[in-house]
Amino acid sequence: MANSDQIRNILKSIIVPGQNQNIVELGYVHEIEVKENHIIVNIEFPAPQGKIETEIKELARDAISSIQGIANDTKIEIKTAVVVRTNRQQKSTLPTVKHVIAIASGKGGVGKSTTAANIAAALSQSGASVGILDADIYGPSIPLMFGLEGQLNANAENQLVPIKKHGISIVSVGLLNQKKAMIWRGPMVHQMVHAFLTQTAWGELDYLVIDLPPGTGDAHLTITQTAPITGAVVVSTPQEVALEDAKKGIQMFNQVQVPILGLIETMSYFICDNCDTHHDIFKTGGTEALAKQLKINFISKIPICKDVVITGDSGIPVVLSYPESPAALAYKDAALKIANALAAKSDQNNQFSMKW
Repeated sequence: MANSDQIRNILKSIIVPGQNQNIVELGYVHEIEVKENHIIVNIEFPAPQGKIETEIKELARDAISSIQGIANDTKIEIKTAVVVRTNRQQKSTLPTVKHVIAIASGKGGVGKSTTAANIAAALSQSGASVGILDADIYGPSIPLMFGLEGQLNANAENQLVPIKKHGISIVSVGLLNQKKAMIWRGPMVHQMVHAFLTQTAWGELDYLVIDLPPGTGDAHLTITQTAPITGAVVVSTPQEVALEDAKKGIQMFNQVQVPILGLIETMSYFICDNCDTHHDIFKTGGTEALAKQLKINFISKIPICKDVVITGDSGIPVVLSYPESPAALAYKDAALKIANALAAKSDQNNQFSMKW
């Protein structure tokens, strides 16, 4: 029968895609338990891994089976879990939230809210605890995209209680008063957004996704000054007019020292139903070129897909309603890349350093 050291050594042969390190070096192998004819390996991922998690489980089982002395009737059990890490910095605002992700765009109409909804849904589907703050004061879309009705209520501590849908905790200005249009001035925007951040019973969350208004205004300043934002994602379509506005959003985050996790290009291409050919309706690659120019990460291209429109209007994000559609797969890939970028940031922040 193999011992735990032999098992740990054989697991060093499993390289995590995109990491160039094995699961032992990355600290993913949490615990190894060896019993009579029963081996249990607990693997903890610092971020959702999607299909990679299944692949690693199979590789781990095969690797352990190859150890000399393992009996054919030995039960090999590989248990996996996602344990999202955070940095050690003390946070007076949102102390129970591990990561705050701001989803922004330089202009409206580029699919920012759709991206926020689907990124949140994809992270939630992967097993993480997720919330959405719809801070798009002038045009809240999240209630429609999640099929929400009614109004937010307060608890005994006079905190707003998020509405749960598809396992996601949701707060939106659209759930305060849906009867009439809200007219906001600068100080009112500040007070409302500040209240959403500091007077909401979010509970323990791995990720809080904030859907920012388009542009660079009062809500952005309030959030970046109040919330401990781990990183921002900027959404743009490929056209030059959208990219010029995206640059302004990037400049804003640089000025307020919010790390940019990367760029997402929406409406990147259309896949014909009849010929399965990619058509670049609004050009393509502009966002990727901008990312390269500014030396920031390019996350993903999201195709134009009627499923996205239909599901957005029906209240079920496409990653939940049509999980194998091209758009859903692109959003899930983007969510995994964002989660891994945040995990990498946490590792850097948790590293001990001594400066003389």
